[in-house]
Amino acid sequence: MTQAPTTPLNPSDALRDGAAGSSGRKLDGFDSGSRKAIDALVDDVESAREHVGPAIHEVAAKVETMAKSGAHEVSARASGFRDECAAYIRERPLQSMGMAAATGAALILLSSLAGRSGSR
Repeated sequence: MTQAPTTPLNPSDALRDGAAGSSGRKLDGFDSGSRKAIDALVDDVESAREHVGPAIHEVAAKVETMAKSGAHEVSARASGFRDECAAYIRERPLQSMGMAAATGAALILLSSLAGRSGSR
């Protein structure tokens, strides 16, 4: 016993059933469109990742080179300053000792003042 397809009894039921079928097809189209957009976005992200990786390594290498260059420059300046100080001390030993004593006294005074203010 087969059952014959049923048809809606009134026009509003037919309109509702037609709208439901049409909206279902539109949602299927929306789903495939959104899937395509997401797939394109994923492809763009992967492509960007492939291009950014080498660029980051290149920038890191340049920064490392600059840091080494800066370290060498600071070392050279410090060496020059050390040599100038040694020459000054050889040329003016008494004046150098006086400056060292004054600097030591100032540091002791500052540390004692800092100790007093910290204990309050």
